[in-house]
Amino acid sequence: DSNARRHTSFASVSVSPVIDDTINIEILDKDLRTDTYRSAGAGG
Repeated sequence: DSNARRHTSFASVSVSPVIDDTINIEILDKDLRTDTYRSAGAGG
């Protein structure tokens, strides 16, 4: 920007193998986790 402030960005990359459609995959709720973060203050 015009004030030469530092800007930060984050990216997430997920890599998954190609799976044959004949394979049955079951993901249980107990196997899932959701992380939520909040920043505050200067630059947050």
